[in-house]
Amino acid sequence: MRKLSRAKSSWLRAACVGLTILFPTAAWSQTQDAARLSPQNAERARQALITWFECEECEGGELKAVTRYGQAVRPNLIGALNEGTSPASRELLRRQMEVRYDELVEVGKKNPNIKLGSSKDDFVKMYLSNFDAQYRVRAAQALGAIGGTRAREALQAALGKAERADVQATIRETLSKMRR
Repeated sequence: MRKLSRAKSSWLRAACVGLTILFPTAAWSQTQDAARLSPQNAERARQALITWFECEECEGGELKAVTRYGQAVRPNLIGALNEGTSPASRELLRRQMEVRYDELVEVGKKNPNIKLGSSKDDFVKMYLSNFDAQYRVRAAQALGAIGGTRAREALQAALGKAERADVQATIRETLSKMRR
């Protein structure tokens, strides 16, 4: 019986670590809320969050897939709202955008009609900023869809901290649509 208990505990720890890697700033709350999910559901929730944060058209039920986990994913959403994308995701995108910029420079050498309007650094910063804002916007939308006092409080707190106008507008809109 003790071995089963240890195995179950290991699975739960692995699930919590997986969620913590996604959004490390909310690790304490995540551990408590993730404990309500089975290891399989914790992984499914993590995948649903990533799919929602990164979908382009978002017409395949991505938000519904996140909201089905309800309060269990709230700490992850609050972490994304406050911190944006994870440092690992940000670094991966930075590297991808540097490679993409270099590819565009090469294309521009072969086609004189193609001119890049920004430096590599500005190009990368713009895409990182947009990616980060997308995570924050989607977190706000999901928190609004899940609802609850803590979600409302997190949105209100984030409104004063949001640097981009599009993120602020989404938070305001989400708060206005939430039931009191």
